[in-house]
Amino acid sequence: MTVLDVLKITCRNLGLEEFLSLTEFGGNEVATDEQALQIEQLIACVNDVNQSIAYMYLPLKTIENITINNKKFEYSKFAKTLIEILWIKNASGLKQKHTCFPTFLSCENGSYTVNYTYAPSFVNNVNDVLDVHFKIDARTMAYGVTSRYYLLKGLFSEANAWDIRFQQSLLVASRRNSNIRMYDRGWL
Repeated sequence: MTVLDVLKITCRNLGLEEFLSLTEFGGNEVATDEQALQIEQLIACVNDVNQSIAYMYLPLKTIENITINNKKFEYSKFAKTLIEILWIKNASGLKQKHTCFPTFLSCENGSYTVNYTYAPSFVNNVNDVLDVHFKIDARTMAYGVTSRYYLLKGLFSEANAWDIRFQQSLLVASRRNSNIRMYDRGWL
């Protein structure tokens, strides 16, 4: 999903259909200075919503192989911005004891597999691809962006109405999908 996918829905929600004809959105018209400022504000809202989803609702997870020397590994050496370490496993697949410090991870020397949650990267352009949880769609993001944009403009009742839609959409997205298990001859 790109920022453009989210902003097209957001512009319809905000009643800014004239934005859809701008060159940033694939149209032919050039944006005025005011419209360019509004697009920057909308992109800032996209970043804010994306960060809040990853931190509070549906964390992004990844697995990375690391090598620890001198019993410490700096967080800045991870490929993504670390939020929380879920587990560390050694080469034989067993969980490894570790200690987290403010700037580094302490563990015995060796090679490990680390599962951690991370913060999504910030976007700067409408053509950038969003790093979001697979359960989040463009509509859910657009609800959040619409709410944040109204909040930015000081329209609190509209922001609250769109935030309720956003929260309900997040609730649906964050539900666990459990498979119905039918045991052999369980229906008899």
